[in-house]
Amino acid sequence: MSSAHRILVFSRGGLVWMAGTSMATPAVSGAAALVREYFEKGFYPGGQKGSGPSIMPSAAAVKAVLMNGAQFMAGVDNPAVLELDSSTNPYDVAQGFGRISLLDSLHLAERGNIRTKVWDRQTIGNAQLLTRDVTIDAETCDST
Repeated sequence: MSSAHRILVFSRGGLVWMAGTSMATPAVSGAAALVREYFEKGFYPGGQKGSGPSIMPSAAAVKAVLMNGAQFMAGVDNPAVLELDSSTNPYDVAQGFGRISLLDSLHLAERGNIRTKVWDRQTIGNAQLLTRDVTIDAETCDST
């Protein structure tokens, strides 16, 4: 995920803003904990607590949810530190997979238009084929 997360940190001198990969790590860890909690508290698939069964998602499912909703960043905050110009490209050293956006990853009732479908912990053996048909409604799907 992006190293551009900025976090307010308490230090001996007071509160300071910090950024970089060491600040992206706690941001991603916190987001991963929220994704796990979303499934454990039954938010899936209805988008409200208890609207579905409690699910213990695999680490791979949590990672997939985080990556699926990541948003491209148009530029970097401090190009001098990164030794780059201010422009970025998808999957470059400045942004990785982009900025985490849980609202673009998980369905919450009355918040956003994302509808989540999850298949987790399914084993596919050698020479086996698993096919899923998914319909995307172009009328309600925001592709921006």
